[in-house]
Amino acid sequence: MREGGVVGIYLAAGKSSRMGTHKLSLPFGNISLGSFALQTILSSPLKSTIIVTKTEDKLNWISPSFLSEELAFKWKIISSPNSNLGQSESLKAGLTQASFLNAQAVIIFLADQPFVSSIMIQKLFCEYKEIISVKVLEKKTDFIAASINGIIKPPIIFLSHSFPKLFTLTGDQGARSLINNGQLKGKIISFNDEKLFLDVDTEHDYNFALSNLTVKN
Repeated sequence: MREGGVVGIYLAAGKSSRMGTHKLSLPFGNISLGSFALQTILSSPLKSTIIVTKTEDKLNWISPSFLSEELAFKWKIISSPNSNLGQSESLKAGLTQASFLNAQAVIIFLADQPFVSSIMIQKLFCEYKEIISVKVLEKKTDFIAASINGIIKPPIIFLSHSFPKLFTLTGDQGARSLINNGQLKGKIISFNDEKLFLDVDTEHDYNFALSNLTVKN
């Protein structure tokens, strides 16, 4: 993995309790549900992605294609030993690793959000590059977030000076709680396609996602 720049954090340590089975291993197109968005991310300009899993995850959902010479150096798997305590623990595990890589920012993805697109990632990156190019604005902007119908959802970029506040999260608190309560300030980019933000939590969600599965990106 390369050091510095923007590092991806792919949160894949959920319990799948509402699905009743390990949802990331479910078939989705010609790969697994968990690999679907990851394929888009690894094909993006993002140079390093940290995949955060449960300690007991067998990782059978990771596509063998990610081991190719072209992609293998772009990702690393770490386990979150306290993932049972909530999503915040997985996020903090990813942030710790990103800090070791001297990340200037991280972009948070959810493994059960399969339709994240290369266009979304590109728009967030363009806004990030514009912000850091204007030094006077850098410390005033904590994040760049995607949104749908006025609701902020991942993927979200957090600049490194916001990491200490992210480390204060506990339990199932997501980073959005710090945005919603005003502790973090930033830029919001609106998207119009609700499909991009679909979370697959239940069997109904999975079947709906399958019905919307067409050409990637």
